Amino acid sequence: MLGVPALDMATAVDTGAPGMISPALRRLVRRVYFPDPATRADPYASPLLTDTVRGLPPAVVLTAERDTLRPDGDKYAARLRNAGIEVVSDMTPGADHYFLSHDLDRARRTMEMVAGQIRRRTSPA
Repeated sequence: MLGVPALDMATAVDTGAPGMISPALRRLVRRVYFPDPATRADPYASPLLTDTVRGLPPAVVLTAERDTLRPDGDKYAARLRNAGIEVVSDMTPGADHYFLSHDLDRARRTMEMVAGQIRRRTSPA
């Protein structure tokens, strides 16, 4: 389950993108978590850039319509799907990064869906 994920720590940050996760905040996160720029393209730091997604488990990718990180989630979900991996993509309309506080009814339904997906995959056959 990936919730509003940042999946590319190596590509230059769009300096004009508005939203809660500003370009300055994205650059700060990169500097703090990956102080050595050479490590930012590592598959664990930037799974969107990895050579292959083969063998990865099914995924639930949660995004928010106005989140600057949404393109990462959308591209990753598409990449998994194209590799034959089962993916549930769920985008919260009208929301920015903190999508679970945008519409509490929708947030409840989203978390119920996530719990159902996890339950389905972890329950004995």
